[in-house]
Amino acid sequence: MKARALGLAALLSVTFAASAGAASPAIGPLTSEQVDQALAVATAHWPANPCGGVFTVQASSHAILDPLYRGDDPAYDNGTAGDAIVGGAALGVCTVRIAADDPGWTQASLCDTLEHEIGHLLGLYHSQDPNDVMSLTGPLQADCVAAFPARKPAPAPAASQAPGSQAPAFSAPSVKLRYGYQLISVTVPRIPQGAELAVTGLIIDDDWNITDSYLVTSDRRTVTVPIVEGVTSLDVRFQDASNPDRTGDGITVSVYDHDIKPKKAQRSKYRKRSRRAASFERQHRRARG
Repeated sequence: MKARALGLAALLSVTFAASAGAASPAIGPLTSEQVDQALAVATAHWPANPCGGVFTVQASSHAILDPLYRGDDPAYDNGTAGDAIVGGAALGVCTVRIAADDPGWTQASLCDTLEHEIGHLLGLYHSQDPNDVMSLTGPLQADCVAAFPARKPAPAPAASQAPGSQAPAFSAPSVKLRYGYQLISVTVPRIPQGAELAVTGLIIDDDWNITDSYLVTSDRRTVTVPIVEGVTSLDVRFQDASNPDRTGDGITVSVYDHDIKPKKAQRSKYRKRSRRAASFERQHRRARG
């Protein structure tokens, strides 16, 4: 539960913007009407008071309220929900400040906090009894819980069975590679219904870190992938044609020195690259599980 603040004498200098009888502001997710309902229950908790049963709520914020009470009590560690001047009602001050920027407010919790703060206005200090409305912590007051019972969350809507609404169960494709000059053609036996073929070129540095990648997709059985400097492997998988975020299992194939068809005098240079590609393929397969 949020800590509920004890009013300080220094707050006597505060000028409250709210006026008696004015409509309450919205507090967190609660509308002005819901705040008025919570205030009505909290006011009824104190049948006799110098304010004549008319209290007002002023929207404040944690940025304003929290520093006022930080360090006074461990109960304030999670923030200050509201404050009021102790004995303020006798001085004609009948306003409660509430941290309106808290998204966790419910009508029951606001009602409970308002009852506590009105108690301060009437001259009451904190109680050590956890069940007392003037306790810093403890369960919500029974009249607030009865007035605003917790609502069960609405059931989640049934999952749509419309085509493409579910993630497709695409298995890893079997591929056939055909090497050309600075390109590779990737061919699969067939394209599953509703899917497309996605081939990703993986660009790595000398430390085996993936520094970049590029994607080529097609709804045909064959994808021609350009080979650029640094590419050592291709990731091949099927993905949902209408939602690319839904993909199936993939396989990784190495790009050897066939990618640029080197001349005989240059082959030793590209054999080294081929060994690096094979090593990366093994590491990438282990990483993918």
